[in-house]
Amino acid sequence: MDWEQKLAALKSLTSHHLEMRKPGDWYVSCHAEVAGDGMLRGQCGEGATPQDAVEDHWRLLTELPPDRYLRCGISGHTKVVRWNGFMWEDASHMRRRQVEQKETRQ
Repeated sequence: MDWEQKLAALKSLTSHHLEMRKPGDWYVSCHAEVAGDGMLRGQCGEGATPQDAVEDHWRLLTELPPDRYLRCGISGHTKVVRWNGFMWEDASHMRRRQVEQKETRQ
């Protein structure tokens, strides 16, 4: 996939915006967070060009450890997914497992 196709795939999940801070300083902002350990971590791809920023953002959101997933969306309209190498795959089973483990510890 080229960088524009990757940005389109990211936008299929939730809003993603390619922004320029100043010439030569680009970033991608979004409503997606990496989850899986009880913490939500926002990710922001950065680069010197739009392509570099999108490629960095793509790497941050798709090359996740096996126990991590993405939580995408805002206020009740969220998706829980992982990239399976071909498409976004539902990962709600990972979210349920995390909740069950937390309840077991309490």
